[in-house]
Amino acid sequence: MTGDELSEVERMCGDATPGPWNVGRSATHPFGCNIFDGHGCDVSSPRAEIGAFDAEFIARARGLVPALVAEVRELNRRLA
Repeated sequence: MTGDELSEVERMCGDATPGPWNVGRSATHPFGCNIFDGHGCDVSSPRAEIGAFDAEFIARARGLVPALVAEVRELNRRLA
């Protein structure tokens, strides 16, 4: 990852609601689980007013986490 990409990840982490976030299983939720932010608010509820920063963090995490894992693996390979 480039320095700019890492800075963008840091910005998103700083802007999102502090964690840890948790997943709770639910028989009544349409997706079978709920996502709770660091304040215990259910951000997965259809009635939730999820903030734009949290929404960006959730949406981009799917692509960013694999990239970060690949970067760590490459750095570990170089150090071995």
